Amino acid sequence: QEELIKLSIESKNLTCACLIYHCLLWLAYLFGDYHLAAKMADASRDIFRLFQGRFEKCTHAFYHGLTAASLARLTNDKKWLKIVEESKQKMKNWAEHGPWNCQQKYNLLAAEEFYSKGDFKNAEKAYESAILLSRKHRFIQDEALSCERAAIFHLKCGTMDVARHYFEQSYNLYLKWGAEAKSNHVQSQISLMNKK
Repeated sequence: QEELIKLSIESKNLTCACLIYHCLLWLAYLFGDYHLAAKMADASRDIFRLFQGRFEKCTHAFYHGLTAASLARLTNDKKWLKIVEESKQKMKNWAEHGPWNCQQKYNLLAAEEFYSKGDFKNAEKAYESAILLSRKHRFIQDEALSCERAAIFHLKCGTMDVARHYFEQSYNLYLKWGAEAKSNHVQSQISLMNKK
């Protein structure tokens, strides 16, 4: 990947480089490397200029917002909440025009923002809504991610049985989606829970 990025930049193929960084943002977030995900979000920021009217803009805003929410909780730095709010506003606009594709993403961003701000009651409702809409709209990857994030939230809240339930749902959904490495990642979280 580094060789491909280097070649893309040297040949001035910014579209290719931007897409690679975008995919790395997605992967870094999914596997919990939030600092790397933030670097990749910054490296792929040209996606909004290069991809007019493409879904990559939506997924970039989504994963950048989710990354920022995680970093807001890890670092207590308010700059991350500003990014969450910006991502949420973009997603709200897209959800108004394409609710089938974006409403569950907006709800998950809202849940993560509520969680980051300590509003656990509204976070729980937003996670459940994101899960239900993902299922209704048949976005198995969004449902898996929403279940995983709900599990992490419930783990923090100390509701272990609920967390375990959501982790198990997430594991099964990632397997169904064909994301074996990610399902193994979730399984390792379940194993850590079981040791406690």
